[in-house]
Formats: sequence, C-alpha cells, structure tokens
Amino acid sequence: ALTALLALPALYFLLRITPPAPKIVAFPAFRFLADLHPKQNTPSHTPWWLLLLRMIIAALLLLCLAQPVLNPAPVSNSAKPLMLVIDNSWSAANNWEDIQQTALEIISAQKNTPLTLHTTAATTSTEPLTPNIISQSDARAIIKALKPYPWSSDLTALTDEIEQFKGRVTWVSDGIQSENQRGAFNAAADLTIYKPNDKTLPLFLKNAQSNANDIIVDGPRNTPPKTPARIQALGTKNQILDEITIDWSARDFPAKITFKNATAPISKYKIASQKGANTLYLLDDQGGMKNVGIVAPDGEQSARQFTQDSFYLRKALEPYANITIGTLNHILQSAPPVIILPDIGGIDTNTLNDLSAWIDQGGLLLRFAGPNMTQDRTQQPLTPLPLRRDARLTQGSLSWDSAIKIADIPPDSPLLGINIDRDITISGQILPENAQSSDAQIWLTLTDGTPLISASAKDNGQIVMIHTTASPQWSNFALSGTYVSVLKKIISFAGKSSTQIQAQAGVLQPLRTFDGFGILQSPPSNVKPINALEFETTPIYPKNPPGLYGQSDLQKALNLGDHVGNSAGQINAITPPKSANIKTYGQQFEQNLTPYLLTLAFILFLLDTLIMLILARPQWRWKFASLALCLACLSLASPSSFAQNPAANDLYLAYFKSGNAALDATTQKGLEVLSAALNARTSAEPAGVHALNAERDTLEFYPLIYWTPDNAALAPSSKAVQNIQNYLDHGGTIIVDTRAILDNEALLRRTLNGLNIAPLIEAPKDHVLTKSFYLLDGLQGRSQQRPVWVENQSAEGRDGVSSVILANHDWAGVWSELDSVQRGENIYIRGASPRHEQALRVGINMVMYALTGNYKADQVHVKAILERLGDQTTPMYKPLIINKDIWRDFR
Repeated sequence: ALTALLALPALYFLLRITPPAPKIVAFPAFRFLADLHPKQNTPSHTPWWLLLLRMIIAALLLLCLAQPVLNPAPVSNSAKPLMLVIDNSWSAANNWEDIQQTALEIISAQKNTPLTLHTTAATTSTEPLTPNIISQSDARAIIKALKPYPWSSDLTALTDEIEQFKGRVTWVSDGIQSENQRGAFNAAADLTIYKPNDKTLPLFLKNAQSNANDIIVDGPRNTPPKTPARIQALGTKNQILDEITIDWSARDFPAKITFKNATAPISKYKIASQKGANTLYLLDDQGGMKNVGIVAPDGEQSARQFTQDSFYLRKALEPYANITIGTLNHILQSAPPVIILPDIGGIDTNTLNDLSAWIDQGGLLLRFAGPNMTQDRTQQPLTPLPLRRDARLTQGSLSWDSAIKIADIPPDSPLLGINIDRDITISGQILPENAQSSDAQIWLTLTDGTPLISASAKDNGQIVMIHTTASPQWSNFALSGTYVSVLKKIISFAGKSSTQIQAQAGVLQPLRTFDGFGILQSPPSNVKPINALEFETTPIYPKNPPGLYGQSDLQKALNLGDHVGNSAGQINAITPPKSANIKTYGQQFEQNLTPYLLTLAFILFLLDTLIMLILARPQWRWKFASLALCLACLSLASPSSFAQNPAANDLYLAYFKSGNAALDATTQKGLEVLSAALNARTSAEPAGVHALNAERDTLEFYPLIYWTPDNAALAPSSKAVQNIQNYLDHGGTIIVDTRAILDNEALLRRTLNGLNIAPLIEAPKDHVLTKSFYLLDGLQGRSQQRPVWVENQSAEGRDGVSSVILANHDWAGVWSELDSVQRGENIYIRGASPRHEQALRVGINMVMYALTGNYKADQVHVKAILERLGDQTTPMYKPLIINKDIWRDFR
C-alpha cells in the first residue's frame, strides 16, 4: 500500500492541468464587452494551499491502508530456538493480565522459530509445565488457559533446562525474586526479562493474632511501594469492620497495624488494593459466635468485681461468644450449648438433675476448680474424674513445692496447635483420685505429669474440667493469652461427640482453599488432609494449597503469607543480570494508529468541504451547508471506538462492575468458565469476558450482560440508567442476579429504579429458556426452588426474547467453583458435580436464548421434543439434535 505514495506526483500534475486556451473568433459585438469588469474571478488552476490539503488527505488514506502501529512487537527472524518462561506463582496474580498479554505478543512475533514453553509454578501434578517443542497455536492455547497458582515457584529443574538450552530465553516475570532464580538467570546466555512496574509489586499479610486485632503487612524490601495500600478487617459475613490506609512514604516494611474500631469479631484481613492469595489472611475457628452461659451467684453484679471468676471468663470470651451471666437455674432455662461452671461448692438435687439432663442432650459443661469445692466434703458430681477433697497448693509457709509450669500439649489432644505461654505458673489445683480412668481423657498436664485439663463424654454431651481457678487466685493462667485460646477452643467443641473431637485433633480435612486470585472455593480433588502434628510446618504446595482445614466449625487456617519469602520471611524484587535485556509491562505494547489517521483524514475532508462552501456560488451554499452538517454528525461516531473494541468483531460475554472486588472476581471467573463451556459444546464461541462500567462503556456490542448488584453499592447514576435503557431498547438482554440476598426487594428497587421495563412474570415451565439448547426441567442455580422472572410480552422486533431476566440463583457463583483447562484444541471443565452441571447448562441456554431468539418455541420442534421426552433411554439433558427434514422445513 505504501508504494501508492509514488502516485502523488501524478495527482499533483492532474490537479494542475488548466483548461485549453479559448479559440479567438472575430465578432465585432464583443467590443462592447471589452471594458466590462467581471464581478467574480475564477482562477485558471487550483490554489496551492488547497492542493496541499488534498494531497495530505490522500497520503493519510494510503497510510491507513498500510495499517501503521506504534511500538510494534519485534518480529523475530532469528533461527535460534526460543524458550519462553512464564511466572505463574502467587506473586503473578496482581499483574496477570500484563503477563498473559505479553506472552501472547511474544508468541505472535515468532516466525518459524522452534518454541519451548515453561512455567515456574508446580501444577497439580506437582511438576511445572515443561512440554517439548510446540507450535504457535498450541502455545497460544496453553497461555490463554494458564492461571496463577497460590504457591511459590520451583526453579530447580528449570535451571538445569536453561543450562542445557542453546538458544534465546525470554522470561515473563512476576517481578519477585524467588529461590534459585539468580542461578537460572545466570545460566542463560541470551536473556530478555519482562517485569512489572515497581508500584504494582505484590504485598502480603502475615503473623496475625486472632485475639489482638493486629496484622503485619510486608512486601519487597528493596523496592518499597510508592502508592498507599488499603487494609481491611472483615467479619464472618465478609462485612467491612474497619479499614486502614498505609502511606509508605512514612512507613517501612514490615508494617504492623492494629484495628481498634472493629465492632465485631474479625474473621479475615484483606489488602483491598491488590488481588491474589497473598492479599487474604484467614483466622482460625470462625464457626460463628456461640451462646455461652456463665454461672455466677449474684449475676452480672458480681461479675464486675475483679476477684470473681465470672469477670475473667467474660473478658476472655466477650469478643467471641454471646454471653449470659446468671444463676444456674436461670441459664438452664435458655439451654445454651455451653455452660461454664466456675468454683461452685454444692448444687441442690433438682438443679443437678436438670444440669445432668442438659448434658445428656448434647450440652458442653466447662468446670473450674477452686477453694469452694474443697469446702464440700461430699464427692463432687459431674466431673470427668473423681476428685480429691483437698487442694494441692504450692504457696504458703508450710508448702515444700514451688509453682509448676504447663507442659507441652500431647499429640493426641484436641488442644493441639495452641501456643503455651511459658511464663504461666500453677500454684494450686485439685487432683483426681485416679487419673488413669478409661472413660476420661487428659488434654493438658503440668510439667510434673498431673492433669490440668481433663474431659469425658456423658451420653451426647461433654464434661471438661480445668483443675485450677478461673481467676488469678491459684495461678496467672487467667492473665495470659493462652487462657483465651483454650476457652475459645473448648467452646468450639460444643455439639460434638468425643469421637469427633479426637478425630479433629488427628487429621485436618480441607474445607475451603484459595485459587491463584485469592478466591475461596471448594478444594480440588488432589488436595490432601494435613496431620495436626505437622500443620505448622506444612509447606504450601499443590497437595496443600492455602485455605481452611479441619472439620465443621473447628478450623485451622493455612495462610500463604506465613510461608513465603526467605528464611526470615522476606521477599525482594528481582535483580536481573547486567547482560539481560530488561523491559517493563505496558511500555512496549503495540498500538494501532489506523483509527487515529482515519479520523484525521476525515477532519481534513470536512475542512475541504467547508472551503468549497465558501468558494461556491451563493445559490449552492445551502446544499453544501446541508452536506457539511451531515458529515459533522457522522464524525461524532469516531471510528476509533469501533476499531479498538474487540467486541465489535467477536462475541464476548460481559458483566457490570459492582464495586465489590471479591464479587467482581467471582463473576469474572464464573463467566470465563461459562465461556469455556460454550466453546467446548456449542457453535457460539466467546472470545473472552469483559467487565463493563454502565456509565461510560459502550454496551451495544454485547448481546447478553450479567448484572450482580452489590447490597452495599449506591443506585446507578442517571447517565448509567440512560445508557442501560438505550441498550435494552435496542435489543440487549440483561440477567439481574441478586444472589439470594435476603432483602432483595429493596436491592431491586434501588438497582432498577428509573428503567422502563415491561411487566415481569414467573417464567413458565415450558419457557424457551428451558429448551434453547438443553432440555431442562428447571433453571436451578445455588437455590433450587426460587422462580425466574421474564417479560410478560417481549417488545416488538425482539423475536420474543425478554430484555430482562430476573433471578436470585447466584449462577455465576456456582460457575466460579469450576475450573476450565485447555489442552491444545480441547477444553475441559473440572470439578463439576450434578448441581454445577445443571447451573452450567442453564447458562448455556441463556446465552443461546439471547443469540438465537425464540425459534425453539416454534411448533416445528414439537415432534422432536416429544420424541426425546418419551424416550426413557435418552438422558434428559442431552443437547437437542434436529434431523435434516425438520431443519429443511424450518428454513
């Protein structure tokens, strides 16, 4: 196309051509016209400035045909093989879009080059991806399917590969120095490294204390961030309890922050300004607050005295339980799952029988020893072991013993994992008559072997005995953090049998695990349980990703931040060798200049038209004015907006941003899984998923938009409502999913306020949504029984497609629990249970419904559908296949 520029001189001479000289004819009457002066002079050739303007317009059009780009990706003509190394560990999540885009551009720049692809993080098969030489198409498919993993890189085998490799090495880095990385860099003779901007390097959380409301924020020590970080404290329902912004200009790593304004127990901490498994830190035993009754003779009044046991019990458990203080009879009336009985001498027979019956029904009784128990000379009832009538005291002038410390927690104790304060000393306890009873277990002992905490089962309940006081009268146990941890752990056993409690101390099952983007999900099938003895030293790897382990509400958190970095728990930015070629993401990406040149040529064309309007005859000026006005209106639709949006040329799924980062990440992943399923099963092949801003983005490119409004978000602005209404009026379809929020009526009023939507009805059982691709007997998602609402009568010209589909089924949340894997040209969906498969098929039906209209509702399909429904040997959810005769009749 550029060779056409050589024709510009010919255009110049063509425009310079003047009309031929007039032929002179002798005619005497012209003598009268000789001295007349014309009112308008017409030049014999085009003015030079107008000629230059038109030549510039022609040159711009020729340049547009050549498709110029800014910062073109280098096209490699080298015959040397290329090894492409992609960092996909936990530290790559925050810059994953840049990493993936850069890797694809590097692949596209290769021409007939032998290519080898490596990843640095181990896969679920415990080995990094190290295929042999592959084609460009296979490399693109693998890169598009790659996701970051929530564990560190493993470069041991890769370093050996690089040493033996004879060619070029391009490393698409996450920007963090990992173990053995320097050796891998030095092993490459021809090395190019892509790295993120230092401002976007990942931070991580570590060393949180569940009873102190504090957390430590750390990051690359040699490259402190320049932008502030927002750290949030979240509750059990993911509500934001408190938020602190760290200004790194006045702080250094590591930064310890304390949340003082949290109004409820904190269940997790989060870095709101980043994404990845490193941005979340979970706390243990977040099974919800339990109701606990503390027995005190004078109720709440006595609990205010520093000498009373109930005062220390209330202070220890107040942040973690709903506490009731009163007499034993009063507490038994409300029947809480846990009753704490401090130093009590005697209990009347009727109350004792009621207490015993409450334990048999599943209650947990926690008892403390004390001097009052020694005053009752009868045998104490409801204790794990028969107790002696006298206390063992190691204080006083007649005592020969000194205060005793607490021993290490036994391996088979349910209290395993609690940190024991070595400064705790016990100066008084009530010992059992015989500690070898087969019905009781010893959970904790002193260094001399005597029991400190014992337990036994009674029918469906449990009795736990702490053989010292609940106050500092016989020990400093009540003044320690261990006291709080022990009480929290014991009350978490409420409602469990003795067998269940002991089983939890042995093996911790995976409950919820993180993916590479920091989203909690159901654990993959390859995740293994962790022995409680080895939990603190268990490394994070594919078999044990970060997340929650345990059973039911007895949980332990395996956090990434506690297991990353060097031996001191520190990380640093990469230090490439001086011989390497260093490039930064976002500075070398290609940018197509064609839309801008075309827009400039169009503007110059309008300028040329305006000039012609001025030079034209007066009677023609109104025609030129009308033409110029039309062209000006057309120029408002800049061609760059269509040329730069990939959705103008391909099918994309889309969703509205909610403002909640976690919710948006879940929706993004859910739609990506749905997109993969559509590519694998249907002829609709989405190229990806776009996140849209309802106020600023162009919506007309997307046939279907998923909308999951956040309960804490504000109502859409008037501009956003106008944009959405225009989208609905011109054939778009929106799925509004409130995700089973309890007060969804108020949420819907706030979300849909201002939109002109036709009346909605509950979707009938034979609606086209149930048969647009799969034959379904319902539109189930996370909920099974809630209805789906559609328009009563679709607008004209919409082919019967409802502009709004309203539900609260959390389809995207169910889809996000799955994983899509692409191997070559094949796409696989992993982890699909029957519930997941049902929700996935509902999503496919909705996309096909939006794309194809209601033609499946035509009577021509009734015969085939009835045959399918009547064939008991055909699976109900098999895709509907139309035979050739029916298809010919339909056409």
